[in-house]
Amino acid sequence: VLRTLSHPLGALVYALGVIAVGVHLSHGIWSAVQTFGWNGRRTHERLFALSRAIGALLAAGFLLIVIYALVRGGR
Repeated sequence: VLRTLSHPLGALVYALGVIAVGVHLSHGIWSAVQTFGWNGRRTHERLFALSRAIGALLAAGFLLIVIYALVRGGR
């Protein structure tokens, strides 16, 4: 895994996939909030921001794997 992610093309493909999963998760959380009716007038913006933050934090965490592999160089 480290050898694949230390190669720039492998790192790019993995990073794009992780970003796509983060966006997908964010959308899923927001859809769940709407489905359960939790997005009232007062909570709409906060819950929308929270769904975006959760997706972004998860994607950022998994992107750390790519950064580690690129810095380490597959060793």
